[in-house]
Amino acid sequence: MQVQASDAFLAEATDHPYWRSHTYEEYTGSGWLVGDVELEQLDPYEELPLANLRPGSRYQFRVSVLENADKRLYYTGRMITASRSFGAIYRSTPEGELQNDLFSGLMDYQSYLVEVAWPSTSVQSLRASSRDNPAWIEARYLQLPEKLPQRIYDLAAEITSGAEDPYSKASAIESYLRNFPYTLLVSPPARDQDVVDYFLFDLQQGYCDYYASSMVVLSRAVGLPARLVVGYATGTYDPDGEMFVVTEADAHSWAEIYFPEHGWVEFEPTSGRLLMERTSQTVSEPLPEMEFSFPRRSTFIWRKIGAGLMYSGIGVLLALGTAGAADAYLLGRKDAREVPVILYRRLIWFARKSKMPFSPSLTPFEFAELYKGHTRQFWGQTKIPGEFIRHGERHFDYLVRQCVMAVYGGRKLARRETRVMFAAWLKLVPYLVIILISNFCTPI
Repeated sequence: MQVQASDAFLAEATDHPYWRSHTYEEYTGSGWLVGDVELEQLDPYEELPLANLRPGSRYQFRVSVLENADKRLYYTGRMITASRSFGAIYRSTPEGELQNDLFSGLMDYQSYLVEVAWPSTSVQSLRASSRDNPAWIEARYLQLPEKLPQRIYDLAAEITSGAEDPYSKASAIESYLRNFPYTLLVSPPARDQDVVDYFLFDLQQGYCDYYASSMVVLSRAVGLPARLVVGYATGTYDPDGEMFVVTEADAHSWAEIYFPEHGWVEFEPTSGRLLMERTSQTVSEPLPEMEFSFPRRSTFIWRKIGAGLMYSGIGVLLALGTAGAADAYLLGRKDAREVPVILYRRLIWFARKSKMPFSPSLTPFEFAELYKGHTRQFWGQTKIPGEFIRHGERHFDYLVRQCVMAVYGGRKLARRETRVMFAAWLKLVPYLVIILISNFCTPI
């Protein structure tokens, strides 16, 4: 699957999108079921009901799937409308209830546009959210099997004992589960053992279905309406094609908790995955010190480019070509996990040389925002096209996100992904160098 995001989304959104397919509400102890549903055919651009819409912005995405792919509708955020006719599969809701409870969508087309509402939820607003859930939400999304082991209830109460509001309870459960190691090599539970009980007390390791199911069950055990979501993780962003490339390896499941003023809010309990970002919340630590460093030869080349650009356009092209060839050779010999950190440290080097105040305590995302804000003062005094600036900022954000995923997510990059990262780096260099050279002439 390939997903092209609108320029507005790439420029404004800071979180990583997940591509949802369907949700589950009934936990049986051995898996998940879907309750009664209704099918309604929607015309192109016919909008879904949006009562209880979370604060945020509207964005468009173009989704393209393979010919033999499941005929599912894929989207992120909250669905508003699609450019093609599709079958909307709803769970029934009380008469007069405007809010839809969309289970899934059936899409017969391989390519389509979707418009979604992208949430902008803050930690403060979630903590202050009302606890008065609609009765039908609690009836449906607090369901647990009668034979659910008591020790699951006891563990949920223990995990959330110090939490005073629903969001703090959900975050405590999320954090607890993220301590379990991730692995695909697990043995199934005994025939009569509850799956979540097996994961929490016996297995204590596993993959996304175990984590997500456990978060939903533990949340329900302390009175938080929750459901399981199935689809795909973000995938790999290809800055050349300006699209997210999503494969079967990105298949994923996660949890959602219901908050009255916001609707369904995503949580990521699976260890090794990035947390969902909220306003005023980001990665809580700076990048750890690692043993990686600049290849000395490559650093020398980039420094020479900075001086050479002042005198000769031809020299610039030759220097860039030489630098690219040297870097392709040097980085190609590095371990794949080192490449994101090397490129991130280059971003820091350029930032420092561009007179940006830099502190090692900055998280990667804070660093990215600070650098872009710092450089926008310079761009505002030039006649450089805005598209060039936005293009550079997108590549900057992409490299920072990849570094965070590699270091904090513990995700080993494939060689193809490192090549994509290096291509993004080469396209970012002119943007960085222009800022760098401006310091020879006038302070930013």
